[in-house]
Amino acid sequence: MIGEWSKQTYDNIGLDFGSRQIGCIAGAMRQRDLAIRLALGASRAQVARLLLADSFLLSMLGAVGVLLVTAWLTPPLAQGRIPNTPALPPFNLHIDVRLALYMLAVAFRCSPRQR
Repeated sequence: MIGEWSKQTYDNIGLDFGSRQIGCIAGAMRQRDLAIRLALGASRAQVARLLLADSFLLSMLGAVGVLLVTAWLTPPLAQGRIPNTPALPPFNLHIDVRLALYMLAVAFRCSPRQR
């Protein structure tokens, strides 16, 4: 088996290559977009603010998506039991206020200041 690659390995390499190509194309398009914004007179601070807002929006959408998928998949997975394993606890979404306030303070501390 060592030295032989299965069809699944080739599929994974192809998927990885395809996703990298999509990322490179998206990056090139984004670079062009930013160059046009700078040429039209946007300051570097405005471009940086735009990039931060985009990153924040994407990360929040990803976090919400993960929570929704988790809430959707946990009940059916909790009903299925594997022999000799403990049952999964019920999904209970609760936010620790102290942790949320700490993360908010860190985010404000790390955010760029307006001059």
